Amino acid sequence: PPPIKARWVDATVLAVADLSAEIYYHWLLENLPRIGLALESLSNDKDINSLLLWHNGGESKFVAEGLQVMLGLKPHRLIDARQYPYISARRLLVPAFPSSFGNPSAAAQNWLRRFWLNPDLSETVNYANLSGNSNKRLWLSRGDQRRRAVWGEVEALEKLQEFNICAVDLGGISVREQAQLLAGAELVVAPHGAAMDNLVFASKGTNVLELHQPGYSPPYFHGIAAEQGLNFHSCEQPQRPPALFQDLLWEGPGSEPIHLDQALVHRSVELIIKMNL
Repeated sequence: PPPIKARWVDATVLAVADLSAEIYYHWLLENLPRIGLALESLSNDKDINSLLLWHNGGESKFVAEGLQVMLGLKPHRLIDARQYPYISARRLLVPAFPSSFGNPSAAAQNWLRRFWLNPDLSETVNYANLSGNSNKRLWLSRGDQRRRAVWGEVEALEKLQEFNICAVDLGGISVREQAQLLAGAELVVAPHGAAMDNLVFASKGTNVLELHQPGYSPPYFHGIAAEQGLNFHSCEQPQRPPALFQDLLWEGPGSEPIHLDQALVHRSVELIIKMNL
C-alpha cells in the first residue's frame, strides 16, 4: 500500500506515468504515442472531453507543446505524478504500451509522423533562425549539455565548412519545427544524443552519420533508421577521456564526453557525400 493517502479524483483518469517518461527520448518516442493512440481509441467515449491525464509532469517546453498545444489537454486536466504519486479515481484507464522500453514500434513511429507532420498543421521552417543556411545538410548540436558533452565540435564544424553543413540546436525550436526540419534533410550528422530522436521524422533515403565514443554506443536509433528507410552510418571516435578522470568525473561511459576526431569526422562525411553524388 502507498505510504501516503492516495488523492481521490472524481473523474475518468488516463494513467500514463512511467519510467523516464519526462525525458525527451522516452517522452517523444514512447509516452506521447501511448497517450495519442489511447485518446484516438477513446474518441467516442462519453468522457473524452473531460478526462484527466496522470503523467510524469515536468516543465519542459516539449511536454507543454505536445500535451497542451497539440492534444488540447489544458493545465487543469493534467495531474503531475511528482506531486500526486498515488491516485484513486472514479474510473481509471491504463493504456497498453505501443512499444517496448527503448525500442519504439512501427505503430508508435507512424503515429508520430501523422501527428507532427500533419499537412493541415504545417508551418514553414524559418531558416533565417538557423544561421541563415537553407541547406539540407544538418549537424545536430548538443548545445551546452553537461551530460555527454561534445569536445572539439567547433573545430570539427570548421573542418566541414566545404560541405555546407548547417549546425542547429534543436532544443531552441519547437517540436513541430524540428519535425519539419528533419523531414526535409538529405544528410544528418549528430553526436549520439536525444536530438537523434527526431530521425523518426526523416524522409526515406536520408543519410545519417552518428558520432559516438568507444565506450557507449547503444542501438537506440537503429530501429528508427530501419523503419524509416534511412541510410544509417556509425562513426566511433577513437578517444575517451583520460582514465584517471573517467571514474572521478562521470558515473559511467554513458555520461562521458564525446571527444571528436576532426579528421575522422571529415573523412566520414566526405565518403557519405561522394557515395551519393
